[in-house]
Amino acid sequence: MRPPPILSESPPPDLPRFLAARHHGLGDVFALDTRAGAPTAYCVGSAAVREMFAREREGGLAVHNTATVHTLFRRAVFTLRGREHETVRTYLSAGLRHDAVAAYLPSVAEVAHRHVSRWAEAAVVALYQAARDYTMEVCLTAILGLAADDPTALRVPELFDRFVVGAELPPTHSEGGDEVFAAALDAAVELRELLQACTVRAADSARPSVVSALIASGRAPGGEGVDHLLALLIAARETTASLVTWLLIECALDDQLADALATDARDLVTDPVQAIVRGGAPGLRRVLAECARLHTPNTIATRQAVTDVQVGGYTIPAGWHVAYSAPATHLLPELFTDPEAFHPQRFCGPDGARRAAGLLAFGRGAHACAGRGFAEATTLLLVAVVLAGYRIDLDPRQRPKVERFQPVRAPAGSVHARVRQVVRR
Repeated sequence: MRPPPILSESPPPDLPRFLAARHHGLGDVFALDTRAGAPTAYCVGSAAVREMFAREREGGLAVHNTATVHTLFRRAVFTLRGREHETVRTYLSAGLRHDAVAAYLPSVAEVAHRHVSRWAEAAVVALYQAARDYTMEVCLTAILGLAADDPTALRVPELFDRFVVGAELPPTHSEGGDEVFAAALDAAVELRELLQACTVRAADSARPSVVSALIASGRAPGGEGVDHLLALLIAARETTASLVTWLLIECALDDQLADALATDARDLVTDPVQAIVRGGAPGLRRVLAECARLHTPNTIATRQAVTDVQVGGYTIPAGWHVAYSAPATHLLPELFTDPEAFHPQRFCGPDGARRAAGLLAFGRGAHACAGRGFAEATTLLLVAVVLAGYRIDLDPRQRPKVERFQPVRAPAGSVHARVRQVVRR
């Protein structure tokens, strides 16, 4: 078989829309010439994405990250391969499985109430930053088990922000002499020390958290626990904040939708554990699914061919990169009618839950997001607190444009909003 066709044109910043548009003329698989190494073959159609995951399970594809990511995260779970990766995922599941997450949700709900109350007291809220502040505190309480006034909790956010800026540097940057990257490395050293201290203290803490659940499991895979915690923190903070922001934006732009979700919202506020119960708050879950489809936080997931692999009727040579773009696949009209419109109703009916489960927003295959339930519950609880007793007004009242797509989808500007209390019937 021949390799896939290679495009020499440079893609625009909106890579998902570019890939979806090229798919109509080129089919499920085509490649881009990176000019800085091996081509990247993109699997866009759903059949090709399934084949890609099958080749990964068979060992023909291995996860690929930039040198910068490897330097900062070292041996975090998402940088590992094969059996070692499986072992760590099994270990992390102790803190992310259904019953463990259910124990964290009451404290997550308290954090959500506290933040939304502050939003309502402010004249104007910078919505995206407010969402990041919320998910940061969720990380501190539910993942690390820290109280809000703990000295470590007061230190972690500033260090983590410096660390994240380094992780967001483009793959083409030079690490040598880069002040931003040097600051990220320094922050990483101190963060690891603080996270190690959290694991020691959590052993004697009665506060339920991911760290305490992992310690209680007694199945630590080695000396890299703090690396895995960094991976959990960046996913729970940055990816979830993106999803929270876009979901709040969509509800702010549709008063009828917000009103229709009030009952589901009140149910979750009354019983936060319902946020992780399958079938709970069905209306809110449909809106969450549509937000995850149209506003998928993560743009690209990349693998590397370790042998020649067959995908989509082509041979992808060893050494090439192979990638899928969840938001690009979600924009295909053969999968979703009127794909660029926000229509939660597409997930109604007997097949709605199955279609929602088939979305690629949280990945698929060996490297699917292990914390999907935690991320969804965290998002649902914050949005439920807002919709149960508040309304968000955007200024101006229009959907913000996307400023950047990597490392997560972020809106342009601060997205100024006003949060006011209302009485919903």
